Amino acid sequence: KYGCKKYAQWDDIVIASIPLENLEALAAEGAVSRIEANGRASALIDTTALVVNALPIYESSDNHPAYTGAGEVIGIEDVGFDLTHPNFYDVSGSQYRIGAFWDQLSKDTIGSQLPVGRDFIGQAEILAYGQSTDAPTQTHGTHTSGTAVGSGYDTKYRGMAFESDICLVSNAITDDIEYIDSADIYKYTTAIDALGMKYCFDYASQQGKPCVVSFSEGYSPYLDEEDSLFLAVLDRMTGPGRIIVTSAGNESIEKTYFEKPAAQQEAGAFIRCYKESAVYRLTSAEPLRLFFYYYQGEKGLPTDTVSFTTDEVVYDSIVTKELICREDSLSLYVYRSTSSFIDEDVYQVFVKANRTLNELSPLPLVVGGEGEIKVYGGSKMAF
Repeated sequence: KYGCKKYAQWDDIVIASIPLENLEALAAEGAVSRIEANGRASALIDTTALVVNALPIYESSDNHPAYTGAGEVIGIEDVGFDLTHPNFYDVSGSQYRIGAFWDQLSKDTIGSQLPVGRDFIGQAEILAYGQSTDAPTQTHGTHTSGTAVGSGYDTKYRGMAFESDICLVSNAITDDIEYIDSADIYKYTTAIDALGMKYCFDYASQQGKPCVVSFSEGYSPYLDEEDSLFLAVLDRMTGPGRIIVTSAGNESIEKTYFEKPAAQQEAGAFIRCYKESAVYRLTSAEPLRLFFYYYQGEKGLPTDTVSFTTDEVVYDSIVTKELICREDSLSLYVYRSTSSFIDEDVYQVFVKANRTLNELSPLPLVVGGEGEIKVYGGSKMAF
């Protein structure tokens, strides 16, 4: 009757084209409850500079020249690079901008002086290589590079430093394990990540240019492991003309941290983990108490409790306790040590169950004591 063409239907909801001149009459039909024609999706990379208030620096002023990345090196350490992407050229598409590329997963290591993989220098070598080893399954590096340095290829969808020179490092993450020989897995530590950032700074120094290194990978630092040295060495390699920027949102969808203020008696959170085991870390300068409560049924009261105190968890030893409730069993391990970086004790808390922790009845981790207590988890061991 109104010239509509139906494309699909689910009960009383229909996708159809409607001639605009008949829209009002169709809407007046008693059988029609609602018509929607919502807006389409849109690309937003052209608004990034506006959102972060970078537009003023693209224009020269009495206080500074125009900052577009020209004369600077932007280093990107990430996974999954398409080295032939148009964003890695200038806006005209004639000038290739990647000067050096280290593929830490490369199997071609003959003659390489690097601890893992090998690097490629200059346009000819890099384009002949074409892509990082993990590019068939990873694309994140190409994506983040577009945001940071993409030229836009003569479009409005360009990155922040669209005229910069580029140095890329393809590092390794847990999902890259298929590309690593089992005999070499031990080599891929945070030390290699740090060397990747140094690689970018060294390349920039050879070019006589300042450098910003972008690192957009999820990361949960722990105060009692090698990560403290990792953070310290990154701090020492930075300074004027050598800056590291890193993502702050990759872990934000999960609650990975809580604390108990000194003025508060206790604080806690329910464990959220899709595995059978999880590791949490506590820091405190004062004696503390650690509790696990196991809930069974709907009364709102815990049926079983296990507790640890500072007095029973002596330095550099593991205290183990079991919590058994009906068909479920949990092994709880607590290890206490000092730290070289903070004036607090560090407690590692290991939880292992007979099935996935999320499948158990609610299991909270609760801390108490006179002082401030900080509790660290991770995106896969959250609260």
